[in-house]
This record gives sequence, C-alpha cells and structure tokens, in this order.
Amino acid sequence: MAESISFELTGLEKLQEDLSKVITNYPDESKTALRQMANNFAKDVKSNGEPNYEDILSSKQWKKDIDVRAAQGGVSIDITNTHPLHHLLENGHEKWFMGKHIGGWVPGKHYTEKTRQDWNSKGLVAEKLDEVVQKVFKKVGL
Repeated sequence: MAESISFELTGLEKLQEDLSKVITNYPDESKTALRQMANNFAKDVKSNGEPNYEDILSSKQWKKDIDVRAAQGGVSIDITNTHPLHHLLENGHEKWFMGKHIGGWVPGKHYTEKTRQDWNSKGLVAEKLDEVVQKVFKKVGL
C-alpha cells in the first residue's frame, strides 16, 4: 500500500523579499569593503618594501577601480600602482646608464606579488568578504 506524504511551504514570499534586499544591499557593502581591502593591501605592500622605495610604493600611487555588475550581482576591484618605475622595481630590469645599456640585470623585488601571496595564504580576502555577507544578512534579518 502506498503512503501519501504532503507538506506545505509557507513564507516563500518573505524569503524572496529578504533575498531581494540582500541583492540590493550587497553591492554597496561590498564596494566599501573592497575599497578598504585595497587600501590595506597598498599599506601592506609599502610595509613589506624597503624605506628607499617609499615613494614608489606609497598609497597615493595605487589606483583602485571598482566595477559593479549589478545584473550579475558581482563586484570587483582592480588595484594598479601607477608610479612609472613600479614595474621595474617589481619585475626587475636591465642595467642602463645615461641612455646606454651597460649589461647586467637588476632582479625584481616582487613586493606586490609577495603581499598577494601572503594575503592568499592567510585567507584575508575570503575572510573579509565573509564578514560583508554576514553583515548584509544581519542587516536584512536573515
């Protein structure tokens, strides 16, 4: 003999409304968090660098472009050091003197890359974004 199971779903409208609020609030909250993370990243790169490279690694040299794609629910940030010599410090360069190549290679310091790897190994980005999600959920009441 077959058993009959029945159930009733109630409150889906409320859940849908709450999720809609999350989608509305998340881009603003995440933009603020990403801008804060970008500033902290720039400070960490500078603190990992040597004092004589302070001008190249200073926080005023970092350009932060935040891209909000509301249709996809995504927010991203692109962090770029705009100092004209940063790429030489980061990646290395050939030796030149007064416009002449004098041979040899100056190895890169890789401060930015080392800081990125350090952040990845510590899980700082995921931790911060989890805080943002929890904050939005709390604000909405989920």
